[in-house]
Amino acid sequence: MKNTRAPVLSLLLLTLIKAAVSNGSPASEPLDLNGNYGPDTPIVTISPPNQVYFVGADITMSCSAQSSPPAVYQWAFNSVFYNGSGSELSIKLLQLDNAGNYTCMAYNNITRRYAAFTQELSVVAPITTVTVSPSRAQPIENKTFSLSCEVSGTADSWRWLKDDQPLSTNERITLSGENSTVSFNPVLQSDNGTYQCVASDPISGMVSPGYTLVVNYGPQQVSISGPDAYPIGSTASFTCSALSHPPCEYTWLFNGKEIAQGSVFTISPVMPASVGSYTCEAFNSVTGKKTSSIRKEFQLTTHVSQPTVRSNVTDPVEFNDTVSLTCTAYGSAVFYRWLNGSSVVSDSERIRLSDDNKTLTIPRVLRSDDGTLYCYAFNAASNSTSEPFHLVVNYGPDAPVVIISPPNQVYFVGVDLTMSCSAQSYPPAIYQWAFNGIYLKELASELSITQLSLDNAGNYTCMAYNNITRRYAAFTQELSVVAPITTVAVSPSRAQPIENKTFSLSCEVSGTADSWRWLKDDQPLSTNERITLSGESSTVSFNPVLQSDNGTYQCVASDPISGMISPGYTLVVNNPNGSASLASGHAVEVAIAVLVLLLCVSG
Repeated sequence: MKNTRAPVLSLLLLTLIKAAVSNGSPASEPLDLNGNYGPDTPIVTISPPNQVYFVGADITMSCSAQSSPPAVYQWAFNSVFYNGSGSELSIKLLQLDNAGNYTCMAYNNITRRYAAFTQELSVVAPITTVTVSPSRAQPIENKTFSLSCEVSGTADSWRWLKDDQPLSTNERITLSGENSTVSFNPVLQSDNGTYQCVASDPISGMVSPGYTLVVNYGPQQVSISGPDAYPIGSTASFTCSALSHPPCEYTWLFNGKEIAQGSVFTISPVMPASVGSYTCEAFNSVTGKKTSSIRKEFQLTTHVSQPTVRSNVTDPVEFNDTVSLTCTAYGSAVFYRWLNGSSVVSDSERIRLSDDNKTLTIPRVLRSDDGTLYCYAFNAASNSTSEPFHLVVNYGPDAPVVIISPPNQVYFVGVDLTMSCSAQSYPPAIYQWAFNGIYLKELASELSITQLSLDNAGNYTCMAYNNITRRYAAFTQELSVVAPITTVAVSPSRAQPIENKTFSLSCEVSGTADSWRWLKDDQPLSTNERITLSGESSTVSFNPVLQSDNGTYQCVASDPISGMISPGYTLVVNNPNGSASLASGHAVEVAIAVLVLLLCVSG
């Protein structure tokens, strides 16, 4: 902080001197006045400036403080004074031992005061290598295991990655030693992966090479594969397998006595003496565990006959019947397999197989279950396939679809058309038609009508029936028939419309119209409480009619296909007061004639 006392004292003395001179007092000899102050709190700067310094760097610490006379400086490191004094302290080739607190003390030998400031210096060794070290060379499932992060250099934080993603910890996977060690208690196969440690100092960080964790386990699920029986004189082969890492060693026992080593055991030739109980033992040299398979009983076999397939239902109906197919073959130790075409059939939501695979069941069959099935029977001696069994599912009819040809929404009187009906069904459905609820004689999928008349308009229903499923479905199609509009005319309710009396105009149409609208002087007619429409807008009524209603009226009549506009009807409303009924146009003509006559007389 800047010391302001010396300038203030100087200013005060200068003011007093000026006042004395201005009062006429004789001036003294000049006096050199300098105030002594400080030192203020020192400021320490380090060059080059950094928050943390690497081992081997050179630095200079500079200390300064506001002081008069200038302060004397002395340095201390971790409270131990250096010999000598000076405002700068230089350190060459920094070492880790140089890290600590540096205190600069400033002293004024006139004011007898001192001030101090302490600067912390952080020194780190650069990280040169980071490696992951396992607690044991061979991690074993369900035992404790840990990985440690070993760093050459100075690190103050650690974090772990698994397969390039941040490692997730839990009650089983924990971190310790400021996160430099990850422990698995116990380690599991799910922990397999590539682990890396990221070690950091305040300036930089380094990632270790990957350590691939492969957990050793097993042997588990030891089993023997191979037929249960072979014919005499053949070669029998058995394979022993187990879930294990590393791969385990296998030992074969026959009736409890060790007979061979290795995963595959072969009997050649098969003799009556080969019949008995075979067991496989699996041993993992890393986990130290030994596990035995279930005993496999070996027998001699006879050849398989051609299998036959029987169904419990003759004509299965979709959604109704559950189909069970049973395969039968003769021979010893026979196994069964079902094929759909060339694909093997297995248990699913739609298909259920019995424990011995002899019976295939399809609950509530669907049309998609149609297909050709085979039963394949086999044993160690031979195999055989049944004749194809064709599963045909009867279904439908689904909702019929009716198509009219030619396609239109509305048909004119006199045209020919054909209605076609179809429905998904097996066997094919039988069709019958009804018109407005009355059955027609035709039993066919098509219904043809020639020279349509207005009487043919109505609802046509197609009914589809399946004589196996005993089901039917129906669809109703509406047929609209119209007579083409040939003329449209406007007819008044009276020949002479009289003002303030009721009056109406009707739209008369030759043909079939389903909508009407009115024009007055080529513009849509505006209605109100006095001018109203009725009869589906085919009549416009004036109640009462006024001279303001004068104009040309037209009716536009339309059917769903086309429309026609009537010739114009000119409405001229008559005034019931005789001479007062003179039309406005005639009144103008009379006024002009009178004006001309007066001008002639005056002339």
